[in-house]
Amino acid sequence: MKAKLLLGFILSSFCLMHSTRGWAQDTSSVRIKKDTVSYLLPKALTLGIDISYPIRYAFNKDEKVFEVVADFRFNNNWYAAVEAGYADASQENSYISYNTKGGYLKLGANRNLIKFQKASNNSVYAGARAVISVLNTDVYNYTINQKDWPGDVSGSFTDNSTVYSLELLLGIKVELLKNFFTGWSIRGGFPIVNKATTDGYENLYIPGLGFKKNFMFNFNYTLSYMLPMGKAKSKTGTVENVK
Repeated sequence: MKAKLLLGFILSSFCLMHSTRGWAQDTSSVRIKKDTVSYLLPKALTLGIDISYPIRYAFNKDEKVFEVVADFRFNNNWYAAVEAGYADASQENSYISYNTKGGYLKLGANRNLIKFQKASNNSVYAGARAVISVLNTDVYNYTINQKDWPGDVSGSFTDNSTVYSLELLLGIKVELLKNFFTGWSIRGGFPIVNKATTDGYENLYIPGLGFKKNFMFNFNYTLSYMLPMGKAKSKTGTVENVK
């Protein structure tokens, strides 16, 4: 009886070991199949211009902006990004009349979110920018209504300041023709340091972000050209055709 029990234990242990080994092999094969991207994109520099601002100016004369964009692709997933521009904006109402002019620089990175099955220069990405805005503001007239004292306070002044902001974005870039791209992104930004040199005044317009709000939404639409530094290659070393 004991011999039969021992034989049964040995057989069941052997079956369990065999099934565990097979499951481990299947798991290993599944892990290998997860990495379906079989190509390596070359490094590339892309230069472009934002054409959304001229279109917007046709409908809103309060803001004039010129912006150039650039990014550098390090690999399939990561891009360094730079955007620079100059803005001229005005606003007038019953409380204030002012004009702000200044340049801005945005530095950051984009992370590609989609892995295409075939080598492709197209991208859907998320990114972040650190924004530096240097501006000059001429306040032609302002009026402060005083509740505790009779009469209103009014005046004018000129202010120069630097604003530091953070911007988050989602975007897409599509290759229309070989190395020619169109793209757009939606953005949300907020100032981190927005201190004017004039006491009691806060910048109402920030070049690179727009008219002051708690959280400023913006968008861009770009046309650009890519300068690839090589060709896409498969992970085995053969050249891939980029779609």
